[in-house]
Amino acid sequence: MKNLYFGQIRLSLLTAALCLLGPVAQASETYRWPEFCDQTTLTVTNNKSQTIQLWLQERSPYLQSETEIKLSALESKSIVLNTQNQSYSLLNTSENQILLNRDFKISITCNDESAVKSLPVQTSEGGIHFFKITQTTQKKVSLFLKNLHIDKNQFLITELDRFQKVVKQHSFVLTNLETQKKSIELQTKTAWIKVSADYKFLTYSLQSQQVKFADSIRPQVVPVETDGSYFLVGRKNDPSESFVVKISDSVLLEKARDQIKNPRNEKIIFGTVVLGHNNTNRDFSKKDKSFWSWSVGEVTNITDIAATWCNGTPQLVEDVLVDWLNNPGKICFWNYRLLKELSPKEVSTGQLSKY
Repeated sequence: MKNLYFGQIRLSLLTAALCLLGPVAQASETYRWPEFCDQTTLTVTNNKSQTIQLWLQERSPYLQSETEIKLSALESKSIVLNTQNQSYSLLNTSENQILLNRDFKISITCNDESAVKSLPVQTSEGGIHFFKITQTTQKKVSLFLKNLHIDKNQFLITELDRFQKVVKQHSFVLTNLETQKKSIELQTKTAWIKVSADYKFLTYSLQSQQVKFADSIRPQVVPVETDGSYFLVGRKNDPSESFVVKISDSVLLEKARDQIKNPRNEKIIFGTVVLGHNNTNRDFSKKDKSFWSWSVGEVTNITDIAATWCNGTPQLVEDVLVDWLNNPGKICFWNYRLLKELSPKEVSTGQLSKY
């Protein structure tokens, strides 16, 4: 399979790069946009007086390739994307230390006969999305939903009145990486539409020839088991790209707590990779506190030395998850450290207490 072959190459190359980078790791931010046009033009503009680097990701439906977009000072580049059978996103690694709309700009325009010409960009991949119902959307709303998970994803669309009480609910399943339009005839009392899903997703509404992302996004609240201890894992002195692990083994639990008390120990965490977030593995660095599509099934060791083949980052696992589940199936995070022990409530709500 093309994806498997690409994934194996990408795993080898990126793992080698991570090893060469040493203490510097690649955290990232992914930008997505609506894809209902058969052809679009992506324009990226560098606002800085120095070169920046981004990566164009192509999926069909799984990740097939990543193409480097290198922009010199104040340069602008345009790329025509055929989105009839492919899906695209733009990846920015925090190694660049650049911010959207401050250091660079992304513009997406439809090239076909669509009434909507300019498309917005967003980074949210989960949470609970709230759409306010206005006079122009009082009777009917069209929602576009994209499942960003490699397996089935259960969606729940809830109509709420102005007091946030449930008026009506719509439940359905999208298959792996499926996109679907949902036209909803609204109830008279409906003042808000709430959209949530079990796994990563993208959603927006289309009304009066205008694309609209959610008016507000809140972290998803989930039930959490209390038969183990939870830990936040991330890069020291850098809040980007975090994840959560659960530890039950008493020896490893002692090592984890010792790492937090003595951060200079620089211990590396090892584990197995499994499909699904298991209601635990969310990225606390994101505003929506979205869940990853994977989790560490079992923490197998916490030690000083690791081999090169298992080195990775949370986003790398996310992008090539199909391949990582098969080979190597295990992971060690060279540049990530146990930062904080989490209470079940913190894991459940996505709200961290100060530390």
